[in-house]
Amino acid sequence: MKKKSRNFRTALPRAACLALMAYAAAAPAADGYPSRPISLVVQAAPGGSSDITARVLAQKLSLAMNTQVIVINEPSAGGIVAMQRVKRAEPDGYTLMILGTKAAIGDAIFAAKNIDVLRDFEPVAQISTGQVAVVVKRDSPLKTMEDLIRDIKAKPGRVTVATGDVAGGIQYLGAALVREELKGDFVIVPYGTAAKLTTAVRAGEVDAAFELVPGIVGSLRDGEARALAVSGTNQLQDLPGMKGVPTMKEVGLPASDVTTSTFVVVPAGTPAGIVKTLNAEILRALAQPDLQQASRSRGSGIPDPYSAEETRTQLAREIARWQGIVKQANVKSQ
Repeated sequence: MKKKSRNFRTALPRAACLALMAYAAAAPAADGYPSRPISLVVQAAPGGSSDITARVLAQKLSLAMNTQVIVINEPSAGGIVAMQRVKRAEPDGYTLMILGTKAAIGDAIFAAKNIDVLRDFEPVAQISTGQVAVVVKRDSPLKTMEDLIRDIKAKPGRVTVATGDVAGGIQYLGAALVREELKGDFVIVPYGTAAKLTTAVRAGEVDAAFELVPGIVGSLRDGEARALAVSGTNQLQDLPGMKGVPTMKEVGLPASDVTTSTFVVVPAGTPAGIVKTLNAEILRALAQPDLQQASRSRGSGIPDPYSAEETRTQLAREIARWQGIVKQANVKSQ
C-alpha cells in the first residue's frame, strides 16, 4: 500500500530520529572515517538544480563530518562521464555521486555503455524529489490545462510545446506521455536547457512548456509565466504561482504524471559501515529546517528519510518506473 505523504511538521522529527539512530549504529563500523576530503561528483554543469543541491549538501556534510566535501562537476549526455568516473573509483567512501532520474532514463533508453546502476553503485540516500509543471506565458489566452487540451485537439499538429531538455529527457517524456494519452498531435520543441526554454516562454515562441519546477520557478515568481498543471501531488503550494495549481491527475491525465528523484550513491563494494555513516549524516542534514526551506524555495521536495537498504529499493523502483514510462511514451533507443 502506498504511504501517505507527510507534511513538514511530521516528517522532520522522524527524519531527525532516524538519522540519529542510524548514526549511532554506524559509528563503530566506520571508525576513523573520514580522515581526508570527500569528493561529491555531479552529473551536471555548475548552476543547475542538482549542482545547487549538491553544494548545499556538501556544506552541511563538511561541517558535520569535520572534513571538506568537494563538489566536482562532470557534465555529459546522460551523465555517463560522471558514472564511469565513480564506477572506477576506489570503494572507500571518499567518492560520492549525485544520481538523478536521468540515470534511470538512461538505463531504459540508451545503450548500457558498461553501466548498470544497481550493479555498479551502492545507494546511500534519497535526497530530493521533483515535479514537472506545464506553463504558459503570463498573457497567454490559455487560462487552464483544459484550454490547452482543447487547443491540441482542435489544432492537430499546430500547437507547440517546449521542453527544457533534449529528446528522451524527463520533460520531453512528460510531453510525449500527454501526446500519447490524449491521442493528439502537437509539436514538442526540445530547447536543451531551462534558460533557453524560459526565454522562449517569455517571448511567446511556443504555446506551452513542460519544465521541472526548479527550472521555471523564477518566471513563476516574477509573474512572467503561469502554471496550468503540475505533476505529483503539488507539495509546492507555498511557491509563488503554484497555489491552487491542479495536478495532472486532477486534469484527467493520470498516465502523464512524471516526477523525479535524486539520490547519493557510492561505488559498489563500499563497506557497509561507511554507507551507514554517510546515510545517517545525510539524513541529519536533510532534517535541518534551513536546508528544507532552501529546497522548497527552489521548487524541490524532501523525501521520506530512508535507510540505505530502503534507498536501494527506492532506486530500483525508480528505474523500473522509468522503463515503463519510456515504453508508454513510445520513445525509441538512440
